[in-house]
Amino acid sequence: MQGSRLEKATKSAILVMVLTSLSKIMGFLREMLIGFRFGLGGETDAFFMALTINGVLITIIALALRQSMIPIFTGIRKREGDREENRYLSRFSLLIFIGALGAIGVFYVAAPFLVSLFAGGFEEEVFDFTVRLVRIGLPSMVAVVLTDVFNAYIHSKESFAFPALMGIPFNIPYFIFLIFMGDQYGLTGLMITAVIANVLQWLLTMGFGRKIGWRYDPKTGISEALRDQNVKRTFRFVGPVILGTMVSKFNVVVDRALASGLISGSVSALNYAEKVKALVYGVFILSIVTIIYPILSREGDLNNPVTFNRMLLKGMNVMLLLTIPVAAGTLLLAEPMIRVLFQRGEFDAWSTGMTAYALSFYAIGFVGIGLREMMIRGFYSLQDTKTPMENGIYVVALNIALNLLFVPFFGHGGLALGTSIASLLGAYLLLKELRKKMAFPGGKKMLLCAGKSCAASLVMAGAILGVAWIFGTGWFTEAGLYQAPLPELLMLFMTILLGAAVYLLMLFFFNIEEVEMVKGLVFKK
Repeated sequence: MQGSRLEKATKSAILVMVLTSLSKIMGFLREMLIGFRFGLGGETDAFFMALTINGVLITIIALALRQSMIPIFTGIRKREGDREENRYLSRFSLLIFIGALGAIGVFYVAAPFLVSLFAGGFEEEVFDFTVRLVRIGLPSMVAVVLTDVFNAYIHSKESFAFPALMGIPFNIPYFIFLIFMGDQYGLTGLMITAVIANVLQWLLTMGFGRKIGWRYDPKTGISEALRDQNVKRTFRFVGPVILGTMVSKFNVVVDRALASGLISGSVSALNYAEKVKALVYGVFILSIVTIIYPILSREGDLNNPVTFNRMLLKGMNVMLLLTIPVAAGTLLLAEPMIRVLFQRGEFDAWSTGMTAYALSFYAIGFVGIGLREMMIRGFYSLQDTKTPMENGIYVVALNIALNLLFVPFFGHGGLALGTSIASLLGAYLLLKELRKKMAFPGGKKMLLCAGKSCAASLVMAGAILGVAWIFGTGWFTEAGLYQAPLPELLMLFMTILLGAAVYLLMLFFFNIEEVEMVKGLVFKK
């Protein structure tokens, strides 16, 4: 039974990675078009700052709701059945819809204060434009929050393919606007397009929820929703989760706020570097966490510590095996990656250098981000929201202190470095708490796995550097090859494939259990 569950989880993880990759490719095409149309500068800084502020306001709540609701869905389905589950989702969605509408009004009025808080370094004209864009983007709050509510329902049923594909229809409105209307309506029109894309995603996600079993309860009302015990339980659970979820988002805001006082283009450079970081997070980290979390929630609800520990250790080892080589490869290939992805139109060689510089520092923290995300889901599965919340506070404090320390020496790259080191230290502290709370037995096995992954990554790095030496080291340091983008694109693609192949061969040589499991799934008859 346990073997079949692991096999199913592995198959699902591979599928979600593939589908998420397709969605992320669409997202990168969108960012390439934005870079081509608008480049780096004061107005693009305003746009990305507005997205950051709205993103913090919206996604902190949305992600916290998704993480809080999955264990509750699991418990309701086991104890009370599908009918009560539908009633709970209908009632909770109604309250969230009303609350989001009220929040839009509050944040519309508070927009100037929020911009002054997070982007006090902007000049007056850029500041006013940022306020305007924040207000235009606020309707996304309703759509994003309800999308994640229904995603929690979908994930709790261990259905992962549809949410992973949502990036494709989400990006279609962007492509239509950027190709046909970008010059006419500018960044204001782009923010309106962002709202349209979020609403489309919400409607499609709600439709899929209906397809797999959800039906709106016609007796749903505000009074019934407020009296529902499962709804009350969710709100009690979600408070600490919101504070814990604020960590990554608040770190982004801290980075942007400090960057707004640096040279023009720093906010935009961090944004584009963050897009590559988000690609790693979405394809590698979130894919694994998404699959493992419902399983951990079920085992935590069943009070099965042996199986729970085993699944959590598997998830953390897989995270190490994925994030260590990706971090190493990103450090080596940051500049050619950014050049291939973004350098065209208004996004020039200077923009590439600024963005690649930040990305190199962000790469250092990939391992810490992955391990923290996995351990946080483990604590949530055990109904412990306090420990991740406290850890989040430590990480925020560390991030602010390290940012202030590094900015004078490294500029906007210091902001990325501070964030990365804070994530690594946060992961270490959370692992200590995990071992204290439940005598988690995986420390030695994780160290062994990490050591093998580092050794394999060193061999991979040697192969990548060998390619650079054969074809010319200028590929890493100069933009000369950009005059012929297709050869450089092919060279980058082939180098990444070579690095991945070398890394996988080394893992097979080390006989790592998680790799052997994937090998068995891929090659079994």
